[in-house]
Amino acid sequence: MNDQWLDVQSRSRLSAFWHDSVTYPIMWSKKLLRFLATTPGKMTTLVVVLSVVLLSAGLSMAQSSAQRHADLNTLIGHTEPVANIAQDLYSSLSLADTEASASFVRGTNDNYVEYIQKAALLVTQTDGDIANIATQLPVYTGLVETARANNRQGHPVGVAYMSEASTLMQESILPAASQLYLNAAEQVSTAQRNLARPQIPLIGLVVALVLLVVGQIWLAHVTRRRFNAWFLLATVLMLVSTAWVGTTNWLNYRAGSVAYEQAAEPLELLTEARIHAQRARTDETLALVWRQSLENSNHTFSTTLKRVDKALSKPGLDPAEVAAARNAMNTWRASHEELTNFLNSGRYEEALKLTTEGPSAFTDLDAALDSLIDSTRVRLRTEIRGVDTTQVNVVIGLTIAAVLALWLGIRPRLQEYL
Repeated sequence: MNDQWLDVQSRSRLSAFWHDSVTYPIMWSKKLLRFLATTPGKMTTLVVVLSVVLLSAGLSMAQSSAQRHADLNTLIGHTEPVANIAQDLYSSLSLADTEASASFVRGTNDNYVEYIQKAALLVTQTDGDIANIATQLPVYTGLVETARANNRQGHPVGVAYMSEASTLMQESILPAASQLYLNAAEQVSTAQRNLARPQIPLIGLVVALVLLVVGQIWLAHVTRRRFNAWFLLATVLMLVSTAWVGTTNWLNYRAGSVAYEQAAEPLELLTEARIHAQRARTDETLALVWRQSLENSNHTFSTTLKRVDKALSKPGLDPAEVAAARNAMNTWRASHEELTNFLNSGRYEEALKLTTEGPSAFTDLDAALDSLIDSTRVRLRTEIRGVDTTQVNVVIGLTIAAVLALWLGIRPRLQEYL
């Protein structure tokens, strides 16, 4: 009897540790389960679950809004400017080739140097696959200079060099620049569509709101009281949050549709019309270099003017600029018909005089299209900026307030059981 204390002390400390490690968790788990089975436990579980659901939905919505805001900044600050640079690059290269051919028959440099220098500068500012352009542009300029040098000395081989340079531009450099622009424009369109797309986390807010209503019905049934005022406040807060986000998503969708109809689509059509007009002008100047007929390219020229007319028919464009572009287009059509007649009848000197002397209707049309592209681009950027991404603080604030209201509302009910 006197040695019992020795038996107690001889118990292994390791055995005691494992005994306590198993016993206490089981004991507390049983107590927790018994508590959760009671009405106060069910109330506490309800509020905890609702709090987790509300916070998860709110934070998910806030993160989605923050990402959308970042995507908007990327679109305005990088993606759209890169697309514009790619469009400028193509135009500069195309105009450089046109001016190279025209100045070849005139025997002057005129605007060729300006356009080719601008293109070389834009190559350094453009993202994407520019290796082909950067590699072949010096080859092109070398061929042009060789053609000019031979032409000044009266060597017929200058025409061959000029033809080779234009072929390099038309079949290699310009297609690469065109693909560069198409890729950049597609990135702008994709980013714009994504910004206007409804946010998926909105579903989480709706689910949280439904669970909140169901929870109030259960609480009213258990307590046999009217709806809890604090729970009603939480419901109103989540309803406001859901309505805010839902309305914003709808407005963004509408804004995206309007932006496409009034800015993105006209910008795309105007850019394509300008590109095809520049190609048609290059065909004219090359016909002078080769002293050949334009009959084979008349169908292409007619199709080009139809593209221009379609682009100018889009609503929302400046009427004065459209009128100037149409006047230049009609003048160019008449000039092209006259040029075709001169070349078909072998009157090369008159064709040369028509193309190289006096104001150019094509130049006026290109300037008008360029002005329309700039103004439409400004409108597009304005529409993009109109996308509402200022939901982060509102959603987080309303969600936290709703969770606090839940705990303030359940506290009096729990105190009744103490």
